Amino acid sequence: MADFFSCLFLSIAVSVDSFFAGLTYGLRGIRIPILSQFIIAFSTSAAFFLSMTMGCIIERVVPFDLSRYAGSAILILLGFLSLKETFKREGFKERKKKTSTIFSIVVDIMREPESADFDVSGIIESKESFFLGAALALDAVGAGLGAGAMGFKVIHAVLLVAVFEFALMSVGLYLGGKNIRKKVLTLSCLPGIILILIGIFRLI
Repeated sequence: MADFFSCLFLSIAVSVDSFFAGLTYGLRGIRIPILSQFIIAFSTSAAFFLSMTMGCIIERVVPFDLSRYAGSAILILLGFLSLKETFKREGFKERKKKTSTIFSIVVDIMREPESADFDVSGIIESKESFFLGAALALDAVGAGLGAGAMGFKVIHAVLLVAVFEFALMSVGLYLGGKNIRKKVLTLSCLPGIILILIGIFRLI
């Protein structure tokens, strides 16, 4: 049961960024069709699956205690980096111009999710959702690697990530449409805290 709840909280932590992306789009009046939401959820869960599979391979070739410690360290580090990025976003004032490489576009979307609406149509189309999915997937890769090294069940974790990615983005879009940003911004540090706690818990 403890493993299930660890997996559940990990999936929520990985997916919370989708909630805040949805919140941002809702506040801007930008729609994300169901198909685009599915593409985003699939992209993130696929990246999580691949990185978690790599983590599982590490677990099999590296002594159990070492892989467990390494996985915990990765999650704790990601948690602190997530907290740092949260505070950094709070102080982010001005977008810097970047070259239009795929990587720079993805990084730009991570900073400002609304920039995924390339044609400024007010709708995140299917082709645009791939870039948004890639941006959200970057955060899932490290967590998947750490989770795999710690022995989390791959299928359970991936399915939960896919479900929460879709569900939390939908909730974010709804709440954003209700314009209650100030009431939920205090939750922006939640993913980092959850990752740190899971990492510590798995060491006990």
